[in-house]
Amino acid sequence: MSEQCGDKTVSAFFRKRLVIWAFGLLLLTSLGKLVAYEILGANQLRNRVGQRVVFPSDLSMDSPTELVGRYGYLKSMKYRMNARLGFFDLELHCEIPQQADRPAGEIMVGLSPRETLDLLIVTNKTAGFGPELIEDLNRNENSEP
Repeated sequence: MSEQCGDKTVSAFFRKRLVIWAFGLLLLTSLGKLVAYEILGANQLRNRVGQRVVFPSDLSMDSPTELVGRYGYLKSMKYRMNARLGFFDLELHCEIPQQADRPAGEIMVGLSPRETLDLLIVTNKTAGFGPELIEDLNRNENSEP
């Protein structure tokens, strides 16, 4: 009888130890992802709140179709929980200006660290261009093979 009790105690001890290791691993992974976001551009995007951002044409296929090849004005950004991209992702809340083919609107999109870097590169690359030139550049980029 005491042997069964001892086995249960050892088994419970190992289960607790496994849970602690798994929690530590998840915490370490999340911390690494947060550092990746901050290094790859989240800090610079935070400084761009209220300014225009240009969305890369190869943004994730799960993004709304009106996003691809467009620009918007960054209203806010925050981290949110998301199982698709890992434990969390960077959520951008943008205001899309009105154009001839669509009304003005607001969108929220979650970005991975790599997509965050791509968005920052494209935004910095087109910083001096007006909205019309950005649309022309996107059309030319999409028409090339």
